[in-house]
Amino acid sequence: MRVHTHAIPFGQREDLTTRLNGILKDYPCDKSIMKELIQNADDAGAHEIHFIKYFESKNVGRTLEHDSVLKPALCVYNDTCFKKDDFVGIQELGIGGKGNKSFKIGRFGIGFNAVYHITDIPSFLTKGPGLKGRGQVCLFDPLLKHIRDLTGGEPGVRYNVDDLIEEFPDTVVGFPYMTNTCGTMFRLPLRQEESKISKNCLKPLDVELMLQHFIKTMPECLHFAKNIRTIKVMTYSKGKYKCEYEVKSEITQEDEQRRNSFFESVKEHATSLESNQINVEYTMRINVNKKKQSTIWLIANQFGSCFPLEQNDEMTAMTERGLLPIGGVSIKLCENPWQVIAALSKDGAKCRSWQPVNGCAYCFLPLPISTGLPFHVNGHFQLDRGRRNLWNQGYGKKWNEFILSIVVSGALKNALTFLQKYLLNDYLHMDELQEEILRRKYLQMYFCHFPRHQMDGVSEWAFFVTEFYRLMIRTRMRLFPFFSQNVNGLQSVGNVHNQRVVEWVHLSTDVENLDGGVVNTLFKWSYCHETEKQELRFVENILRKLFIKVSDTDKAVVADIEKSIKESIIRTTPHVLMQILKARFETVDLGVENCVFETAAGVHIILKFISQYDRFVDEIEGLPLCLTNDNVVRRFRTLQDVFCSQFCDLMPGSSSLFLHKDLVFLLNSDEMFSKNIFKRFTVRSLVSLLPSSFDPEIFCKDENVRWKSDEFELVEPQTIYRLFKFLYEESFVSKHTILPRFNKKLFLENVTALSNWSFLPSQRKSRCLDTFELIPINQSYTLLSDTHLCEEVTKKVLQKMELPSIRQCCFNRPFEFGRRFKFCS
Repeated sequence: MRVHTHAIPFGQREDLTTRLNGILKDYPCDKSIMKELIQNADDAGAHEIHFIKYFESKNVGRTLEHDSVLKPALCVYNDTCFKKDDFVGIQELGIGGKGNKSFKIGRFGIGFNAVYHITDIPSFLTKGPGLKGRGQVCLFDPLLKHIRDLTGGEPGVRYNVDDLIEEFPDTVVGFPYMTNTCGTMFRLPLRQEESKISKNCLKPLDVELMLQHFIKTMPECLHFAKNIRTIKVMTYSKGKYKCEYEVKSEITQEDEQRRNSFFESVKEHATSLESNQINVEYTMRINVNKKKQSTIWLIANQFGSCFPLEQNDEMTAMTERGLLPIGGVSIKLCENPWQVIAALSKDGAKCRSWQPVNGCAYCFLPLPISTGLPFHVNGHFQLDRGRRNLWNQGYGKKWNEFILSIVVSGALKNALTFLQKYLLNDYLHMDELQEEILRRKYLQMYFCHFPRHQMDGVSEWAFFVTEFYRLMIRTRMRLFPFFSQNVNGLQSVGNVHNQRVVEWVHLSTDVENLDGGVVNTLFKWSYCHETEKQELRFVENILRKLFIKVSDTDKAVVADIEKSIKESIIRTTPHVLMQILKARFETVDLGVENCVFETAAGVHIILKFISQYDRFVDEIEGLPLCLTNDNVVRRFRTLQDVFCSQFCDLMPGSSSLFLHKDLVFLLNSDEMFSKNIFKRFTVRSLVSLLPSSFDPEIFCKDENVRWKSDEFELVEPQTIYRLFKFLYEESFVSKHTILPRFNKKLFLENVTALSNWSFLPSQRKSRCLDTFELIPINQSYTLLSDTHLCEEVTKKVLQKMELPSIRQCCFNRPFEFGRRFKFCS
């Protein structure tokens, strides 16, 4: 056709070297090259990968390369071999053989090309099942100038090793000897001259420095690997290997089975978003240089979501790009948590072994992104072209937000649940939690792994913290401790060993629906006096008796939750306790001994705490803490017939009408009277109630009442004193002001109001027997008083007459009331 046409070949194309040069601009020439090779080996199912410094220079003759000198190279070994699809994939520049296989995270067509930072002529030797004889060798030559036998314009060749040895036996000399029958060895000769691919030239020292930087992150590379267990940095010289640095992960056989099962399930559902949520948690020990250094980690992975996933354009676009809804977290664990807690509790020494890590982001391998979180975060994120940052716009951003807010959040929830059991060691040490300082240290260790709002408020990690706490509240995650205990401390819950039990609860945001935990803030109200602490413990115990789950939750965590959900978490504040008592105390008019308070002192403690609420008086209506002097608990009501008076003891027959004597000092305020919560106890009230406490047939007959000084079977002297003290106190004008003034006339009126009542104590001294009587107050003029003012002769005459006198010993201050009675005569 071309012979008979005037058409000139025309079309878009890109030179291979130009394309590679563009790819390298997105990739840094640093330790990330090693990470790409680790990812590819992990996807290939390798368990080991070795980075080998093969810096020997050798003269070679019969080799595929034009150069007769074997150049220093970085070699990379893994213990699996290439399969048919892998040979195809590594040739597909920019797409990769895994582009349509979501389960494989690395991409040979993209990530592998990072090796062109190091070399112009990468090659590899692979052997194993399906590869004849001693395997196959593949050599790449994008510049089309380094390798012999290139045909058809293809920038590389592929040989069976058996065939190659016959014609070019020195070609395989550049590959360190592989001891295993299955494996792949990459050879990356160091670029020594600038080329069209890259101007980056490397010396062995440059590779040494690159590997030194990589060594610092080698342990972290094992956290989320599916298959890789061992990474080594080695030297190969004179046919011998020398290991310089090694990291190795260990998990139990049971955990490995569970992890393998997880990834098998992921593989089955990799092409669909309609699968159920799949989770796995396990611990991993990472050893450095044969256990000279060792750390233990909790790994939690999740695939999918517990919520139905919307099949929208965004999700479809991301899954078509090979992204999976998979994520996880990695938390550094303390080796022996209880030993550390005990040590910290005894001497206060600082221990860094359980301090959380400064977390970084992973896309199965660590990214150069610090999150500020106390754990590492892994996700199958949409990354930028250089695989160094999360995509921050369009569908990619929305996908990343989905991974963080749903998938990683779910994994973190499972990790924290796992951490609860790990720290408690299956409750074997729960008896030690009775010591407050031990419990505090335990909680500190637990809550230090919660995410915090410490980073930029617009970053994806601040977004994650917010979304995690929103999901936590919405799904009622049981992440907060409730220690079962009674007044005396922790109690056993169905355990023959009398060990302590922790229940894990969600946090409540609605005081009317307290089926979750309430944050314990009681001790912020105390000034650390032991008495106050005991009272607050009593308040806490009352809440527990009312089936409120008081959770000792870190206040900083609570603040972050509230910042995220834009509403308040319920705390043990005075106001909340008031609301709880109103709602949960259904039965009233009970004896206090039959209530949770048990005693008047208990009611006093609760009222003292609640009264700190600034609207206590305004909202006291309906509060079931109105303990009257008959020890019956009632509700506070406006316009109720309850007196609040320190003289409530005067009316034992009307005790149901008086606030309990132990509560008077606490609640006796003008505001309580102005709001009509209480009535004032006046002289008029006294007169009206006297018959219910003192038999009028005895005390109000206008007759003297015999009063035995040694028995006082009718009335106690203290009662007489209190009665007249009340009359005296009620005789002050403006007594509720700063400077009350005694009014003699008012005192006379008050005493006169009881004129017919026989309450005035008298005694008649005689030679034979002293006589004691209670005489009517209106007959006070018959009593001899103030004899100490008389002349001695007159005084003796009066004494011989054996006239009755006021019995002053009934009054604590003899002249306080006695001299007032002159006004009654």
